[in-house]
Amino acid sequence: MFTICLVDDERGIAEGIRFLLEASGQEVEVIGIAGDGREGMKMILEKKPDIVIADVRMPVMDGLAMIEGLNNAGCTSKFVMLSGYSEFEYARQAIRLGVKFYICKPVEEEELYEVIRKICREVEEERRKSRELIHLEHTVEDFRKDRKELQLRRLLDEDLRSEETAEVLAENGFPTEGMQYLCAVWESNSEVPLSQEEFAALSEGLKDFLGFYACVEVIRYSGIQAVLLVADRKLAEEELSVQMTEARQQLSLEPDRPVSIGIGSIHCHPEEIGSSFQEAVKALQNKVIRGIGSVICFRELEQQEGSQFLIGEEEIRRLEGYMGSGDMAGCRQVIHQIFRRIQEQRGLTISALQLQSLNIILSGLRTMPFMQFQLDEYLGKNILSLESISRFQTIEQMENWVINTVSGILELKRKENGNKNKDVIVRIKEYIQEHFSSEISLNEIAGKFYLNPYYLSQLFKKKTGMTYQNYVTMLRMEKAKQLLRQDRKVYEVCEQVGYSDTAYFSRVFEKTVGCKPSEYRRNDS
Repeated sequence: MFTICLVDDERGIAEGIRFLLEASGQEVEVIGIAGDGREGMKMILEKKPDIVIADVRMPVMDGLAMIEGLNNAGCTSKFVMLSGYSEFEYARQAIRLGVKFYICKPVEEEELYEVIRKICREVEEERRKSRELIHLEHTVEDFRKDRKELQLRRLLDEDLRSEETAEVLAENGFPTEGMQYLCAVWESNSEVPLSQEEFAALSEGLKDFLGFYACVEVIRYSGIQAVLLVADRKLAEEELSVQMTEARQQLSLEPDRPVSIGIGSIHCHPEEIGSSFQEAVKALQNKVIRGIGSVICFRELEQQEGSQFLIGEEEIRRLEGYMGSGDMAGCRQVIHQIFRRIQEQRGLTISALQLQSLNIILSGLRTMPFMQFQLDEYLGKNILSLESISRFQTIEQMENWVINTVSGILELKRKENGNKNKDVIVRIKEYIQEHFSSEISLNEIAGKFYLNPYYLSQLFKKKTGMTYQNYVTMLRMEKAKQLLRQDRKVYEVCEQVGYSDTAYFSRVFEKTVGCKPSEYRRNDS
């Protein structure tokens, strides 16, 4: 079971999401609802849910401020932001706070379910790893050879107390008095995991190469990653960077398996080893910008964090013009030009690159306000649901992603322009014919086509000669007769034409057709 907390100042929306989640069939439970960010923070820290779904704009404290406060308090919940198209600018702040999922209002069932499924898979994987770790700890006698690696992994992954950290280090031969610590992550840029022999050779090679330090350990972290933990009375990141570059050259794998290295900063307290490891992971992500095979220091990125690459006004103007005219070749040319300048930019970080890519897309959308509904759906699924920047291995892949996203937006525009040539009632009838088996109210249809519900009701009757509800009922009954002629069960037909109550469906069918569904099926057969 996965637990969820909802934070939204519109109680009706929160209750609606609760209803959708509880009716989804997924193993989820809503354990709390709060009406603002401050109340939400208190509730979340107390209840510790697996997932938090929060609105961006709320009184007292907004969603982003709440998430920042929770992050600072050590909250490990997964966050989902709720917002509309006009608030896409908040994506910049959400990215910095580690938010990977963003759902547009009004919330669509399938989009909500898909996001929750993804997060539940993440949580389940984390639980699995935790169970594995616990299992290994309980059966340590059977894994005596792995005891040292298991304990050192705890230094990286768990928030241990000072006493526990000191015990682990002392038991594994690490001096603790007056020492400095640094972690580096070595990653083989290949889908093929390191074999036991390759890892053993890498581990021994690094220990020999860096043997002049007081203590050096190599921990296998994943199939393609090894963590180097160095301890000494005096460490210097610049020297270690040079030494690791030399070590990488001497200990390299096959030519088609280059190694990238992320180096964390130096920490003076044993319990901060995990922080150095996390910094090394963040530094390694910047291989997208620096290139595969780079050696990247976290401290260097921190110093460069303030540098911002700005898209020129002339480039924005040209991109807007090309998107306005639907010229994909022109858009591609401008985007390529921007990314060439990005590659020349010194000091750009991975988070800045992600924000610049988002800026390119948002800059081009200023000419398309009339497509708000379609863009809400498209952007929510294709941009802000981007789970991790680590999916891109090169800056060229990021460029291609931006180009493909812009191409998708222009395709939406072409379809919209084609639809403008159709009478709005014709378009509404086509939509109803495709979705009549679902619950589609007049208000929902009016919202989708940007019409006043009362006006739509009058216009629909004038154009079709029947009310909106009668038209939907007619379509459903025609489909029901077709299915009954195929000898389908009445309850099956009821569900397939959009009714949840078989008795009600039978009454509507008898009133419309003149006989009960069961009689119609017998007579037809």
